[in-house]
Amino acid sequence: FDQVYVRGYPVHIYGDYRDGLRQMTGVYATFRTEPYGLEQLEIVKGPTAALYGQSTPGGLLNSVTKRPHLGAKNNVYGRFTNTDSYEGGFDYNLGLTENGTWASRIVGMARFGETSNKIQDDRQMFAPTIRWQPNADTDLTIYTLFQHDETDASATLLNLNGEILDYRTSDADYDYQKQDQFQAGYDLTHDLSSVPVTLAQKARFGYFDLEARYLTGGVTGGGWKNSNTEYHRAAQAVEETLWSAQVDNQVITTFETTDAKHEVMTGLDLMYSKSDYRFGSSGVLSDYIFYLNDPNRSISGTTPAYTTFDDVTYNQSGIYVQDQIELGNWHLNGGVRFDYAERKRISRLTNTGSTDYNTATTFNVSALYAFDNGISPYVSWGTSFLPSTSQDSEGKMLNPTEGEQYEAGIKFEPVGFDGFFTVSAYRLTEDNVARYAGYSGSIGSYYDSIGKVESRGLEIEGSANVTENLSLVGNLAYNNAKIVKGSYRGNTPLVTPEKAASSWANYNFNQGPLDGWGFGVGVRYTDSSYANYTNTSKNKPYTVLDAAIRYDFAALSNKLDGLTLAINGTNLADNDAAICNNGYCYQIEGQTIAATLKYEW
Repeated sequence: FDQVYVRGYPVHIYGDYRDGLRQMTGVYATFRTEPYGLEQLEIVKGPTAALYGQSTPGGLLNSVTKRPHLGAKNNVYGRFTNTDSYEGGFDYNLGLTENGTWASRIVGMARFGETSNKIQDDRQMFAPTIRWQPNADTDLTIYTLFQHDETDASATLLNLNGEILDYRTSDADYDYQKQDQFQAGYDLTHDLSSVPVTLAQKARFGYFDLEARYLTGGVTGGGWKNSNTEYHRAAQAVEETLWSAQVDNQVITTFETTDAKHEVMTGLDLMYSKSDYRFGSSGVLSDYIFYLNDPNRSISGTTPAYTTFDDVTYNQSGIYVQDQIELGNWHLNGGVRFDYAERKRISRLTNTGSTDYNTATTFNVSALYAFDNGISPYVSWGTSFLPSTSQDSEGKMLNPTEGEQYEAGIKFEPVGFDGFFTVSAYRLTEDNVARYAGYSGSIGSYYDSIGKVESRGLEIEGSANVTENLSLVGNLAYNNAKIVKGSYRGNTPLVTPEKAASSWANYNFNQGPLDGWGFGVGVRYTDSSYANYTNTSKNKPYTVLDAAIRYDFAALSNKLDGLTLAINGTNLADNDAAICNNGYCYQIEGQTIAATLKYEW
């Protein structure tokens, strides 16, 4: 699945948004997002519950779907990689009426092949969108998405007494994960001409169907046997179907009081999802044994029968209000929200289950002063609330998590220089933290509550077009995270590196013998992190090098304007660093070199 972390917290489950609406998750599966279908990605750091509702304290990621734009460029591309992956796509804008009242955009792509780690990576995506703008006051965009993904269900590596082997826990010949998803929604805004009020509504229906199977030693009787020469495994299978529906209604009012300008947004959002979840396990079988002296033996077998049939429904409603104020050079913001959430899980086999109800009120306050020289210091405070969808090893729901963050920093946009820089410091806490603890055939994934986590961090980031030819971007993040309450008090949370940094430099030639060529080089560093709760095992730090070469054929002839060739390399040194998380170990993406031929018009 897609995994994103912000300030050390996973946001890909409860902080994964698309077009301002959360992408709901099931017991096992989540919606997948194809970057080629997006206009931009938006990262919000810190608690956002006062506006978006239930979320992690780390923040959220909002993906913005490509929309029709008058005069926008079209493109087609083809790509192949050194990992035998082949991909092609198109992005086409079409004006349906001469006056621009109706417009459409069609985006599609298809990929077949593997990643550098021999993980299947097939995807086909088709996303038609239509936009209606009958006048300057009304804007309606209707979008749809059809997507099929086929990959592997388990990418974990074998762990032999702390030594990470270059073999999968599962087997590529047996393993698969197939997911079909569909989404349809709209985004409507209407300005009332008689008063300074804007009405806005976002709504979306979502559906996915997943089927997966894999081999694992994490079962009774599984694991290393016979002097660690055999790894005994069982087959497990998952099938899940999810339906979701969401709507977010907003009324935005602008007015002035004395010298202050206000923009007040009030809203009501509703979310509903229903998951049909099935699980089955074969138990340990001799046909699935991994032999260390014969590691490349192909495995085949049947899919185990399902023995768990659960219906999981989720309801949430939230009411919120936010006021953004401009008072001279001051920019002030304050918001409050009330949430109600209900989660029900019922077994079809026994007709038994449980229902959990939660309510919470969350807040956010911030202030920024914009000096005329481009320096803008700011402070903020916010809280978050997230009803737990995680259960312990006995099937009981964990307590809701509560987050709080204090942040202060400086934003700098130099006058007369094309650049933007930010320095920020924060103190972020989360109580009743749930972390993955294992998998059970009867209840699925189960979690432990490790208590309260406190993170103190510093972030420095910036981007600049230094000259017409040279652009730079870089960031440095320091995050000192500690468990301050609970059975692991004083320890560092899992897979939370203290330092991370990345940089990228790009240079384009626009004259001389190298006219049309562009070159880029970058480096990414990730610090060491702990691999278990007891902090007795560590993941090593690692550094990867990236580079790119680009050629614009317009330098040869105006007739070739829009045709470009790019060769991008990631992890050029093929660093095979492994990341372990509470006993499960994965390998970072290895060397990948992709050549892309693109035509834009």
